[in-house]
Amino acid sequence: VGWVTWNMCCSLSFGGISLLLYEGVPYFLSPTYFWDIVEKHKVTNLFLPANVCDDLEKYGYLPRKEHTLKHLKNCTAGGSIVKPRAYDFFYNKIKKSSVLLAMEVYNNGNVVLNYWDVPLVDPTVPIYRGETPIPTLGMDIQCVDESGKPVEGEYGELIISTPSPVLLLGLWGDTDGTLRRKSYYSKYPGKFSIGDFAVVNPITKGFVICGRSDDTLKQRGTRFGSSDIYNVVVLFSEVCDSLCVSQYNKELDERAVLFLKMKEGHDFNDDLVRRIRQAIEKELTLKHRNHIGAKSLTIEQHTTKKRNHSSKFIRRSHFRNDQYTAVILRIHQCKILRITLSSVKKIYFSTSFQE
Repeated sequence: VGWVTWNMCCSLSFGGISLLLYEGVPYFLSPTYFWDIVEKHKVTNLFLPANVCDDLEKYGYLPRKEHTLKHLKNCTAGGSIVKPRAYDFFYNKIKKSSVLLAMEVYNNGNVVLNYWDVPLVDPTVPIYRGETPIPTLGMDIQCVDESGKPVEGEYGELIISTPSPVLLLGLWGDTDGTLRRKSYYSKYPGKFSIGDFAVVNPITKGFVICGRSDDTLKQRGTRFGSSDIYNVVVLFSEVCDSLCVSQYNKELDERAVLFLKMKEGHDFNDDLVRRIRQAIEKELTLKHRNHIGAKSLTIEQHTTKKRNHSSKFIRRSHFRNDQYTAVILRIHQCKILRITLSSVKKIYFSTSFQE
């Protein structure tokens, strides 16, 4: 149980709410097993991982006639970015009712938006497709640019600008608070930053979570840091440098993209891809590796920013027309990718995976 889930469950228990926790694949035993549980235990408030929402829609695991779901009042999805189409899926395929059924887009940042208060959904505000409508009561949430200035209608970082009693007091083993301050307060001094990009809708004032702003990557629910990948790639003497970032398609699916710069005299080839795959599988897990396709990628100069103190390229880094090779960490299928892009920004905020 992660610290978000722990705090959420504790706060709900303090409110006298009965909790039903399920561990495992909810549709492993049968396509309707998940809905059998919801119906049997008269679940009123449902939380789903975003990838489970995707699978329910993809495989058609829908409630049957015997699943009235009459007790279900709202649904919250999270753990990673919830796609806007998930709203359509639940309203059109799961439950059509005047009872509020709200999907709340939740990534790491939305722990400050929704999960520290009860009820999880405010029935007095409208729900907009793809948005989290409001922060939790009492939370001073802002979306800020790199200088810390609040912005609307453009990408910014989600922060808590004033203290709140619900913020974590410490981390296990961090006796002097150094790690806590470095992890959450170093980027914007005195303000809590959890590392998520977001956009505030200037009309509805709702929050649209856009993905990670730090070096944490998450694909298909598996979270890992870019440093995990760097620690493997550094073992390959023919590689001069590497950069691992996230890429999102128009449905907000995330995948990890690894850029390789080869040392002079060494060529990129299929054998290198195979050995990198095997090394990642050995040193990390199959979920990190799952399928890699690769081909040449040219990255031109984007900004004037350079490396950070840890010698890693930050997300909007400075490139000098160097030839890199894109290695796509993919789930389900392996393809050779031919990509030529003019900037990392186009990769990071691309409207589609260019294959």
